[in-house]
Amino acid sequence: MGSCLATHKIAIEGMPGAGKSTSLIDLISEFSDRCILFSETNPEPNSEWQDFSASDQGDIFHKMWTVRMYLADVLRDKIPCLLFDRSYYSNLAYKYASDRYCGTNFYNEYIEIFNRDLRDKQFSLIILLDVNPEMGLLRRRQLGDIITFPWTEIDFLKEFRKFYTKELIKFATCPIVTINTDDLSPSEVRSRIREEIQKIIGIPLEHHTVEFTEDIKNQLLEFAQEKMLGKYHSELINVFGYPTIYFRQHSVQLYDGKPTFLNNQRWKEIIYEITTPGSL
Repeated sequence: MGSCLATHKIAIEGMPGAGKSTSLIDLISEFSDRCILFSETNPEPNSEWQDFSASDQGDIFHKMWTVRMYLADVLRDKIPCLLFDRSYYSNLAYKYASDRYCGTNFYNEYIEIFNRDLRDKQFSLIILLDVNPEMGLLRRRQLGDIITFPWTEIDFLKEFRKFYTKELIKFATCPIVTINTDDLSPSEVRSRIREEIQKIIGIPLEHHTVEFTEDIKNQLLEFAQEKMLGKYHSELINVFGYPTIYFRQHSVQLYDGKPTFLNNQRWKEIIYEITTPGSL
């Protein structure tokens, strides 16, 4: 397709270690003229809810996704494409796998809430990255990820995978493109994702590196180091006028002279600014 008239929503979903986040970090720099990226919904370092029970965390994830999809609706027509590092389907996949591995009873109870709040918030496309659970876990360990239970358990990961192979089609009405990354290099994974995005929004426009000062970049990188976000990150890019860097699980932005997480609250502030006459 060529250029689009309204916002497309593309979710990159799938197995841990399949190459999802690392690919998006590179691709968002390439597509920054036409796309913005919503990072994963993760607890920020030192946030209270990172130590909550799985059930309570699931409730928080659901609320965060409900807000995030509302924000995406408000952003329609402001940018050609919204990319999502994971989607609300990850929450469903977790509950599905947890029931079967941990003996909980989350999945069927949650579907009613999901249908109420999120079922009609469909995507334009889901790019589903698949990988053998053993290989995905090995890749994550090689990247130095801190992996907590039950993501350390192969049997849990197998159940998590079953959601995508058996259940996802029951909920998603958009096209689903599955890419198995077992035998693909990181550059090949990026190429396959790039191809699918381009089918929706066309090829990227000529890419220009945003001219922010080195001091701004250093401020964001120092903040990321303090918060232990890892070394792998995107270029410094412009998100609605604000210098922003994406990491594998979070994104950070310079706002009012100070680094901050680009989370739902920050997105609310940005949307208020771009939708309120005379606010910028």
